[in-house]
Amino acid sequence: MAELKSPFNEWIEKLLNVEGGYSNRLNDRGGETIFGITRKLALYWKQRDLPALATWNGEMREFHLDMAVAIYRQEFWVPLRLERLARWNKPIAFEIGDSAVNCGRKSAVLFLQRALNLLNWNGRRWIDVKEDGDLGEITIGVVERIQDKDRQRQLLRALDGEQYSHYAALTRADPSQEENFAGWLDKRIGNEVIL
Repeated sequence: MAELKSPFNEWIEKLLNVEGGYSNRLNDRGGETIFGITRKLALYWKQRDLPALATWNGEMREFHLDMAVAIYRQEFWVPLRLERLARWNKPIAFEIGDSAVNCGRKSAVLFLQRALNLLNWNGRRWIDVKEDGDLGEITIGVVERIQDKDRQRQLLRALDGEQYSHYAALTRADPSQEENFAGWLDKRIGNEVIL
């Protein structure tokens, strides 16, 4: 019998397939990165005494996968309540998590809130949610009420559209990001599918 993966482990596996290993490219705003974790984020969690980082010496090349997994759980999975959202719809939960990792938690939640408001037929499908970047009970409650697979697919596409718009605006504002744009499209847009 095949072993069932937890939603978190499934998300991490998908995420690490996108993020890859060590990187320190000049025009990567994240700077020195490994497994998708920036040096700045790793140091933040080191200062907060995350147990998985107890033996880390501060060098990114010495940063281990288990450390990245612990940070992903504490920085993204738990505060975004992705476990709860994954019980409702894994691809959408994973997309929100992916967007948060690459664009920031607040941006990912804003993508969700804007998408919900654009898809609600002027409040006839569900209420408008406040677009504040806070994943509160009202936003989660609206998401969980969407049971129709077509609406879920539309929400996923809208989330991708919001993420694309974010990358396009970032690249227009800073042309040095053009070298990242194609990679964002290849790795971040359309990487989740609702069956």
